[in-house]
Amino acid sequence: MLRADFFARLGMLVVEDFLDGESCRKLRHEVRESASTPAAVWKENGKVVDEEARRTTRAKVTKTTESLVKRKLLALRPRLEGHFGVPLRGVQRPQFLIYRPGDFFECHVDNDTDPGSPRYLRQRRISAVVFLNGRRRSGDHKVSTGGGLTFRGLIDDPRLKSRGFRVMAETGLLIAFRSNLAHAVTPLAHGARYTVVTWYV
Repeated sequence: MLRADFFARLGMLVVEDFLDGESCRKLRHEVRESASTPAAVWKENGKVVDEEARRTTRAKVTKTTESLVKRKLLALRPRLEGHFGVPLRGVQRPQFLIYRPGDFFECHVDNDTDPGSPRYLRQRRISAVVFLNGRRRSGDHKVSTGGGLTFRGLIDDPRLKSRGFRVMAETGLLIAFRSNLAHAVTPLAHGARYTVVTWYV
């Protein structure tokens, strides 16, 4: 498991304390208490729940909460444009996710350039993940183990090309990367993993 500055050196944008501890605590509580549904994936025939590929839960937070988080994400857009050297028009609707023991997301990319794929997938340029909890014990939540955001193909070296590099989650941390970069969430062993994910277009 590697600290976020390792990924910053490889070109990702890392923002420590993108959300403060109290905001993360409130979001975790709301996600935990909200109605939720299994998260879907895109297949050739549309969006489907496929627990062989992705097993996590998407919470339906209040419109107020969603708007507050989206505004904060939009405020980061100029910094992302400068960092990645790409123009961005906006941000897609954020997803508020909870991973419980056994949950995971197989290795995938977040965009799809195939003309037959949905417009929202073709538009994605930069992906962002905000960790609402980390590995340290803090108040009302248990440490989560496993469930690591893991990147593949980061280093152009035949000996390392297939190796996964896992981010050490820290409460409030945001990590942004190009949407065509392969990544996965390894199976969660204990506790719960709370994140916000979105895509800049």
